Amino acid sequence: FNITWEQHEKERQEFIANRKRIREKEKRKIKT
Repeated sequence: FNITWEQHEKERQEFIANRKRIREKEKRKIKT
């Protein structure tokens, strides 16, 4: 099991961005 720190950081950033995008979608749904 060998994962580079850069790879790990990229995964984390994508995960955070994805959650943000989902939250925005939910907000828009509620507003409508």
